[in-house]
Amino acid sequence: MEMLRLFKWLIASCALLGLTISLMSCGGSDSPAATGTLDIKLTDDATNQYQAVYVTIDEVHVHHETGGWETLSELDLPQTVNLLELVNGVMLDLGIVQLQAGHYNQMRLILEDSEGAPAPQDPPDNNILGKPHPYFNYLVEVDDKETLLKVPSGGNTGIKLVSGIDIIADQANELVLDFDAHRSIVTKGNGDFGLKPTIKVLATVDNSVSGRVVVEVDNTPTPLEDAFVSAQLYTPPTDGLDPKDEVIVESTTTTASDGTYTLLLPLNTYNIVATAAGYLPACQVLEAEWYFANDPADFDLVAETEPGINLNITVSGLDTVEDIAHLSFRQTKDCGEGDVIIEVAFMNVTNGNYPLITLPAGTYDLVVSAQDKITKVISDINGDMTLNISF
Repeated sequence: MEMLRLFKWLIASCALLGLTISLMSCGGSDSPAATGTLDIKLTDDATNQYQAVYVTIDEVHVHHETGGWETLSELDLPQTVNLLELVNGVMLDLGIVQLQAGHYNQMRLILEDSEGAPAPQDPPDNNILGKPHPYFNYLVEVDDKETLLKVPSGGNTGIKLVSGIDIIADQANELVLDFDAHRSIVTKGNGDFGLKPTIKVLATVDNSVSGRVVVEVDNTPTPLEDAFVSAQLYTPPTDGLDPKDEVIVESTTTTASDGTYTLLLPLNTYNIVATAAGYLPACQVLEAEWYFANDPADFDLVAETEPGINLNITVSGLDTVEDIAHLSFRQTKDCGEGDVIIEVAFMNVTNGNYPLITLPAGTYDLVVSAQDKITKVISDINGDMTLNISF
């Protein structure tokens, strides 16, 4: 009898232990998923062709590699932003969000795509002309004209994060979105402007190139405002390399009123190129090492002494009215370590005629590319020309 009571006690104890383990397991499933924070900032690769470029960011979505899309509702959005104020290291903080720990491989920036205008704010959120925003997305041209930027495809632009973002539990992460206004604006053949956003993610903001651009005025070096400075990568031609990929523009900016500039860049060796209306292009090689802000790339631009080149270009053969051709005007120059090819000017265009393209005196190659089209190269442009480019 005593043995039977012991046997029953053991069975009851095992049952109780099993119930305890089961309850502990169920209780564990109710624990919140581990999270980390992501601080999202926005900066811009500048253009000197306009006074302002305004875009309205509506939402930001992220995609977890094992899940679906998530809207980052904690961000300070919607927001109308002048991209040209976010240059030379200036960043706009969109906000900090809590995200489930794990790997994220895509991000989507949603722009407001209607042709309406933002609602009035209190206090007023006026543009650089002191006026309310006339549209969600628009340019302020050099003559103060406010011009609508038409956004195709519903305003959605997906950004593939090449290396992805790893959100680690209880840790802070930073992500900088680099909105390239220079390569996002599309000049249309009918005189309108479009916006096809070009955005990349900066892997780090610890590395930067800085310098100063001056010109000679009465034999005195004088700071030049609104000079255009770019960091470029050059790959010599090889079999199988598309000509458009021989020159990659990594980042651009414009100089401040004191002639200074800053480019945020990943580690690499760059051709730093400076251009300005009325002056000849200049370049120099920068051997980039970790945090190379103390290695300035300064320029003293030389004024043109010969008339510039005027081009009248017609583009045709693109499949739809929204399709874009990229015009890259390139020169061969010695930037300090032998001849390389640099990009001096760039345009996004649609089918149509473009009669007023002016370049500094010199010899150029024009590289014309479009999605799903064979890249075209027009060599030895060294005088006024009319060019008909048909895909």
